[in-house]
Amino acid sequence: MGEGRHSVNCENATQPKCVCKGCGGAEHGWPGAVRIASDPSGRKLTELVRAADKQWEELARIRDAGGEPTGKARRAAIKGALAAVTAWLHRDGDLRGQLEAIGEPLHRKPQDERRDGGGRRPRRRPRTPEEEREFVEAHVLPRLVKEFGTSRVAEFQARAVEAHFWCELFAQTVRALDEYRGLYERAKRFVVDALTAGNAPHSPLWASILPYQHMVHWAVDLVFELLPRAAGLPATEDVFELIWPTRVLACLMCKDPSEHPAVREYCLNPILRWGQARVREEVRQRMGWTFPDEWPGLGSGEAGAA
Repeated sequence: MGEGRHSVNCENATQPKCVCKGCGGAEHGWPGAVRIASDPSGRKLTELVRAADKQWEELARIRDAGGEPTGKARRAAIKGALAAVTAWLHRDGDLRGQLEAIGEPLHRKPQDERRDGGGRRPRRRPRTPEEEREFVEAHVLPRLVKEFGTSRVAEFQARAVEAHFWCELFAQTVRALDEYRGLYERAKRFVVDALTAGNAPHSPLWASILPYQHMVHWAVDLVFELLPRAAGLPATEDVFELIWPTRVLACLMCKDPSEHPAVREYCLNPILRWGQARVREEVRQRMGWTFPDEWPGLGSGEAGAA
């Protein structure tokens, strides 16, 4: 939609420090994870799990020496956890379909303008004015552009990718939905308050988002409006059924969950504890060693298992 350049590398990213300002982080990581999960052979998934295990194994000397967890160790533990989340998507086609439906309104461009996994742009035909209008009305970023203009949204998106805005929005949405089932409007207010409170424990750069409070309000309203519509749910209250796929989306979207407490607390840790991801015990042990405050009593003796 002209907000900035977006790369397919952002969609396939598996490492932190993405600086894509085109999508602002809204299309970071998760489309590539869906592509890996959709591969029926499972080869790409096996490669992802092996790469995560190898990255963890390379830290064995630090652990064996009794050293404290480093940033590299935390990222390695997270990588193994996200590989387990992707494996859950691979096994559960319904979950994958729900995640894709939830994520669809975040796309900046229609399907016929997006690049495939190899970076090739599909052949496109001119869209009719009605198709263009339907796309804008059903997608978050084009609606923001329509309301605030291209340059203002571009400014916002440049800050959003640095401040983890979109994954924070979904993490706080899950938190609200989980805590306020049946209280839909209260849930929306909860998310807005969490995102606009200047003293909340967000990223160090979160203050750069605060001048855009009207846009934050609109983003919250649009996400709450479009989540049930995207999944074809008959009633607004049924959005609470989307807690688990929204948790998965936030985890895969976040460019670095090791530096994003809300994504871990409200999305990743619940998946590892209570979801149906069939997480290997050694993956939980890794999280216990690298994030002991979040996983007390876990990881003291088996962090090096693989």
